[in-house]
Amino acid sequence: MNLFRLTHRAPLIQEAQKDTEKMLELGQDMFRHLTQAWTGETDPDQLEELKKQDKLINSLHRGVRKKVYEHLSLTGNESLFAALVLLSIVDDSERIGDYGKNIAELISFNPGRLDFGKYQETFERVWNQSTEMFENTIKAIRDDDEKSALKVMEAYVPISNTVDDLIERMFKEESGDTIKREYVALMLLMRYFKRVDAHLKNIASTVVNPFHRIGYKAKSK
Repeated sequence: MNLFRLTHRAPLIQEAQKDTEKMLELGQDMFRHLTQAWTGETDPDQLEELKKQDKLINSLHRGVRKKVYEHLSLTGNESLFAALVLLSIVDDSERIGDYGKNIAELISFNPGRLDFGKYQETFERVWNQSTEMFENTIKAIRDDDEKSALKVMEAYVPISNTVDDLIERMFKEESGDTIKREYVALMLLMRYFKRVDAHLKNIASTVVNPFHRIGYKAKSK
């Protein structure tokens, strides 16, 4: 049962839910455009516009908190669970925006196309899997879709392991006093991907888990 459907008479919660979905969509848009920038030249003006999306996400974050607080002030315990879940989701969404800004800054330090050489295939695989996690997370939240939520939660551990294995491999294989600029960028980018995916996993868990297990793996029924 969609927990937000239970709050159809709570306009502030409805507004907060829409703003929460908008935060996720903005994070997804940042991720899509920024990661695509690694495959070609980056327009500096477009990069600055994408950085500004983090400020909009932060504004929505504050707005959702305010609406939830006002709702609880007016109604007491009514819709309390939905309010707490929304606050959890927007905190994770705000962090996704922060990592989007980190990726934008990393791109600005490395203008133009970067070739990750023998690690390119792994980069593209993690990129595609992270993109799919965004899509499934938004569907899970928008439609209260447990199947999509579970896909996100199940996808996180393999991606996390892939990132950790890649970084360990690079440290072993790229030994010496110097390391290629592209490989330094790749290590940072992979860590950012992993953190973004961790927050998506936390958001998806709100659909299938009770409040005290948000952010943890789904508990067997």
